[in-house]
Amino acid sequence: MQVVEKGETYDLSYAKKAMFVVVLLPLLVMYTEAMLTPALPTIQKEFAINPNDVSWVLTIYLLVGTVSVALFGKLGDMYGKKKMFLIALGFYTLGVILNGFAPSFQRLLVTRAIQGFGMAIFPLAFSLVREEFPPSMVPQVQGMISAMFAVGMVIALPLGAWVTENYGWRWTYHSAAPFAVLMFFLAWKILRESRYVNPGKVD
Repeated sequence: MQVVEKGETYDLSYAKKAMFVVVLLPLLVMYTEAMLTPALPTIQKEFAINPNDVSWVLTIYLLVGTVSVALFGKLGDMYGKKKMFLIALGFYTLGVILNGFAPSFQRLLVTRAIQGFGMAIFPLAFSLVREEFPPSMVPQVQGMISAMFAVGMVIALPLGAWVTENYGWRWTYHSAAPFAVLMFFLAWKILRESRYVNPGKVD
């Protein structure tokens, strides 16, 4: 079904399918990140490190993510937002898979850094929503995305504590990995490339 808003034509059926993908993404991310919080003491004990060191598990993810948001945003403008979205989501998925198999604390930091590149998925997802969704749908979808952050937090904190206590911290990632792979496949299959590309140089 085609709709015309503000002089642009939008595919409403596509928007509804794409909405399913972008709304579930924050649930996956918050599930993964919030489950980590109750697992930090167990990680500290396993690798025999102090509380300051274990905090880097969170910090390095945020540091790399901050850089990746700016970098992938610019590359998305230049080469297509879906393409960069899939690359960022690929980094996130790879990091989630590798985290659970990290043989040392140093290796865990490396895989967390890889996962951090995936933080760029959110600004890219918002850009795809603004470009490909009818303007009347955009506030609703953005509100749903924001709400899913809270839902993910509420679910993941008690679940993460239960998984860590009964199966070990590595299973917080093992349990998330299939969902990350599924989200990558759905994004690749459903999302369309952005309609606006602005070739240029990375500043």
